[in-house]
Amino acid sequence: MADRDFEYNISAIGRMFDIHRSTLRKYILEEGVKPSTEKAGIPLYRLKDMAPVLERYYESTAVSMHTGEPDLFLPRDRLHWFQSETERLKFLVTTGKVEDIHDVRRDMAVIVRQVANFFDSLPDILERDFGVDVKTLQEVQDSLDQVREELYRELFNPEDGSPEPNSPDGSDDRSASS
Repeated sequence: MADRDFEYNISAIGRMFDIHRSTLRKYILEEGVKPSTEKAGIPLYRLKDMAPVLERYYESTAVSMHTGEPDLFLPRDRLHWFQSETERLKFLVTTGKVEDIHDVRRDMAVIVRQVANFFDSLPDILERDFGVDVKTLQEVQDSLDQVREELYRELFNPEDGSPEPNSPDGSDDRSASS
């Protein structure tokens, strides 16, 4: 069989290997592969000359797929990755393994309000029901204030990606972007 039996244009090679012709053309130019001949003004390439091009393409695809960084994926692979991640998240929500962020924030707000109300009322309860003296009440209040500040820092620590606190007027500036 002659070499001419294995000469194809970029579109045909792209279909054979499931590579878009513009992507294949880019790799051909980068590898410096020259057409073996032309037919009706269309360049034809020998498959054996295309081996380095295909090898480089699949190596770059494999590297980007193993890094786990979608921005490095080829467009087709990036689309498939985002579609699979969307389906995975839908599954996790359906099975109850992931909660909606708005539900979590609402639940956390309820808990924090209950704790804050307890901290606010504890000195009054100690004074009224147990007759605790003023000096001890002040020490309790100082301890409660310290715990409250620690909770605030833990809940709203921007260094670890946690949410920023609400603005002073009570509105959440991030809600407009989410």
